[in-house]
Amino acid sequence: MRLSFAAALVSAALVVVSSASAQSAPSLVTSVGSPLPYRIDLPEGWEIHRGSQDAAEHAVHFLAAGTEDRAAVLITVDMMQGWKEPLSVPDAQARRILTDMSINSDSLLYGMMHMFGGTVAKNEGPVLDVVKEIRTLAGQRSAYMRGRTVKGGRSEWFEIHITVQHGIMYMLILTVQAEDVRSHEPLFARIRDSLVFAPAPR
Repeated sequence: MRLSFAAALVSAALVVVSSASAQSAPSLVTSVGSPLPYRIDLPEGWEIHRGSQDAAEHAVHFLAAGTEDRAAVLITVDMMQGWKEPLSVPDAQARRILTDMSINSDSLLYGMMHMFGGTVAKNEGPVLDVVKEIRTLAGQRSAYMRGRTVKGGRSEWFEIHITVQHGIMYMLILTVQAEDVRSHEPLFARIRDSLVFAPAPR
């Protein structure tokens, strides 16, 4: 089973970057998100693809980068966008309330992971070696899930982190085709630890 929307973005990233070298560069280069600003460091030489998709009343923005066998996708959604009811509190306070409510509820965090990650496809086989934990992403409480699928006899590992800051949802997906993910974890950690969130919208 796989998260279909997330898998689609990762697959798109791998197609876009399929001509790039499969060897990771030792240095990282900072990329800046748009239209929701953030900073994240990605290996030099990884080709980057940016785009947006509409999902219900939210615009889903993503940055995808990688090589033939590795990819990183960062998805951002302004959860206050499209709010139809008049707010009884200032926008900044509403964003704080939404953020606090989201990050302090494990079920809400994992619910967002599945809502924005898509439903699990029934015909792609099981997710193996699943680990779910509450961790931190850029200093913010976050939900984490790791697992692997098998395609054509090859394992594909993924990890997903999701959190909310200033009413903006951030979902980071890292994936690699490898039998043993441990040798790739230092690179995943460098990418993960480099993420800096956007300032509060004005």
